[in-house]
Amino acid sequence: MVSVEAVVYTDSHMIAGTVLVQERFQEVLKDPLTDYLDLTNATLSPLITPERVELMPKITVPKSRIAIATLDRPKHENAQARINKSAIKSGTKVCAIVKGIEVYGTAHLASVSDLASRILTHQVASYFPITDCSIVMTQRPFGNTFSAQLALVNREAVDVFSLL
Repeated sequence: MVSVEAVVYTDSHMIAGTVLVQERFQEVLKDPLTDYLDLTNATLSPLITPERVELMPKITVPKSRIAIATLDRPKHENAQARINKSAIKSGTKVCAIVKGIEVYGTAHLASVSDLASRILTHQVASYFPITDCSIVMTQRPFGNTFSAQLALVNREAVDVFSLL
């Protein structure tokens, strides 16, 4: 088991903490045998008032409530290395809006279709990666934009998906 530092966002809170994984964090999110994600040494803060931070030894989050999850740690597998391991995929600029969180970045798709609905239906998993992201927290009045190397987006929580 390996520890990775992750940040998960629900429609109301940001939770940062340590997650134990066998291989990749995405596999933990996609695991059909569990409906929950456990984070240890966690911090919890409301999206609207991020300066209010609560420290908690352990937090359990229903995976269905996770809008996006981000990883930026050097210990985590490099996004480009992961892309190179899979079949040749084209990098396509996308925008995904998930529970009021806007994610702009690159999705690596097997083929680019004119219809975003086909991509969501046939090409992406329950949590799909967007790399080199710019993330906008529309709930916050200030300090609402940041970047991440990798965002894992909950396909079932997507409100809007667009090819740019």
